[in-house]
Amino acid sequence: EWFETLQLAIDSGIILLDTAPWYGHGSSEIVIGLTMKRPGVDRSKLIINTKIGRYDEEPISQFDFSYEATIKSVQRSIQRMECDFINVLQLHDPEFAPSIDLIIKETIPAMMECKRRGWAKALGLTGYPLELHYQILERAKELSISG
Repeated sequence: EWFETLQLAIDSGIILLDTAPWYGHGSSEIVIGLTMKRPGVDRSKLIINTKIGRYDEEPISQFDFSYEATIKSVQRSIQRMECDFINVLQLHDPEFAPSIDLIIKETIPAMMECKRRGWAKALGLTGYPLELHYQILERAKELSISG
């Protein structure tokens, strides 16, 4: 049923597929990967978004914004979706990070490294509150790591 729903969406002109390791604990990415392999689905015409930062259903280990976790998450997402790259890699729910400093010193540099390696074409940010997003973007600019 998942495949048919995604196929119908694609056939109807929907080209943006948004997922995350958090969605179905990886199964959403697997389904998107399998859908991209179906006859008539042209990966080059799709925009695939996924996220980093939020992973596990257990509250104690649900979030990890470290450099290492970010790199590993992107590698796992690419593997699950069996694709060469992610169109937009998004920082997921940074409001749950223990500090903005962690986001600035580890998460964003890891995201930039993923982009540098060609694993992500663009970077984004999703979650709330918007004031936090503004602070993250301002701090990233100050450190010359935004781009």
